Amino acid sequence: MPRSFAICMAPACGLALLFCIGASRSTLAQDVGWPSCRDARTAPQKVEACTRALPAIRNAKLSERAYLRRGLAFVELRQYDQAIRDFDALIRLNGRVAGYFDNRMNAYRQKGDFAHALADADAAVRLAPGHAFVYRSRGIVHEDLGRYPDSIRDFSAGLQIEPANAGLHVDRGRLLAKLGDINGAVRDFTEALNLDAKWTQALKERGLAYVTLGDPARAKADLRLYLQSEPADADAAAALAVIGSN
Repeated sequence: MPRSFAICMAPACGLALLFCIGASRSTLAQDVGWPSCRDARTAPQKVEACTRALPAIRNAKLSERAYLRRGLAFVELRQYDQAIRDFDALIRLNGRVAGYFDNRMNAYRQKGDFAHALADADAAVRLAPGHAFVYRSRGIVHEDLGRYPDSIRDFSAGLQIEPANAGLHVDRGRLLAKLGDINGAVRDFTEALNLDAKWTQALKERGLAYVTLGDPARAKADLRLYLQSEPADADAAAALAVIGSN
């Protein structure tokens, strides 16, 4: 190699190294707003901090986290259109995460847009068919639409994956009761309580089911126990009062 060529390589390497260091520092500077977004506590603080941080973030994963954090904060603030826009951005960045569709589904559902909510719930099931939460979410949307048999099928699918999920037993029990299968509902509520005695909603639902079955003694026992932990529940108190007057 000619000496002149070898000599002029050293400055070039130095410039390249300086360029790489400068680019790295620039990237770090651009992402410096992320910690304030990450550490914000209240929903308004999250919106403010993440809004400041997002334009400067160049790291794709940090962008996902910032959009997710701000989107969830918008849901908490009931600003559903803004939340949906953030979840749209999330899905454009990474359309392979079922949870992102699930979050957007919830925003659509809270807004009352059940058609879009169901489309997102379907997408989440396609992306994560082995996870119970996607079936629960879709079952809830079906319930919103009055499609109770579809809800029960989804809750049952979730229970095939997570048979020890007390919440899914309560969800399915509620729908069974609405369809008139009171004994099936009682079985689900009882299983929920066997799995988690602290799941007090199961006590209320089972107590109301016992009322329908004409079993006032068991209804009173469940509703009284439920009201010990939820004394402000007017519906349960009214049901107990009616039983007591008979």
